[in-house]
Amino acid sequence: MQAMIECIKMQVKPVRVPPGKLLLGKVGNEYQCYFIDSGLAVVYSDTNPKPLCMIKGSHLFGLSKILCPKGGYSIKIIHASDVYAIPAGELLTIIEENNQWQSLASCLSDFVHVISNRNDKERKSHTATLILQTLEMLQNESEEVRLAHTVNDYVGAITGLSHSTVIRGIDGLKKQGSIDIKNGLLLRFERR
Repeated sequence: MQAMIECIKMQVKPVRVPPGKLLLGKVGNEYQCYFIDSGLAVVYSDTNPKPLCMIKGSHLFGLSKILCPKGGYSIKIIHASDVYAIPAGELLTIIEENNQWQSLASCLSDFVHVISNRNDKERKSHTATLILQTLEMLQNESEEVRLAHTVNDYVGAITGLSHSTVIRGIDGLKKQGSIDIKNGLLLRFERR
């Protein structure tokens, strides 16, 4: 996989993508693959408003569209990130030229494993704990990230909880005096 990523880095110029930006899985008639060098992002399917997964750190996304170009996805950038965008057809050429089929199969297998285990983890997580952990993450983010996302949007994007569930959770924390929000932005969070 590292050889494939190095080839992408040599052939594609990275773009600095700000927090809150949405990367589309299909541009025109062609699927895109994205190598996100660092940061945090959330992946969504076109068929479901809940997040598919969270991408943290160095990650190559969109590989499944090389073998099965159906459906769509988008990636919401949470942290400012350097992103290498490459059309799926061009990545397919890189894979072929560098004999990276085994690496691709291994990567896709890992991704299937992560998705299949995601539902089990979600069921086991308690909503209140999930919201508290996400608020702690938001509180520890840079000012740039905190200003780019409202509390409700950030918690919803990271957790995949419904808008109404997020609002109920945040309202409960407000009543407890654990959180201060102004114009949707986090001013103070204190876990009690």
